[in-house]
Amino acid sequence: MQGSEDYSTEKGYEWLLGVKEKPEWVSFVWNKQTIPKHQMILWLICRSRISKKTRLKRFLDIDRTCDLCGQEDEDIDHLFCRCQVTQKLTR
Repeated sequence: MQGSEDYSTEKGYEWLLGVKEKPEWVSFVWNKQTIPKHQMILWLICRSRISKKTRLKRFLDIDRTCDLCGQEDEDIDHLFCRCQVTQKLTR
């Protein structure tokens, strides 16, 4: 904490715990306009925790090709941005 800021118990508690600034995506994911189911999916995507074949490949011997289109390896970018099947579903 800097000496020029007004002190509050909340700021002291955050400093003590080492609370960091919120990532930019937090307000996009956790807002009243976003459906809770979508919030959870977006949160998993932003934290790189959504199960995808590239992640499972580290533990299992599986084919990484996308099951929906069969054209590219399944990763987050492909699944949500480049896959022709999911693009048709989101229109």
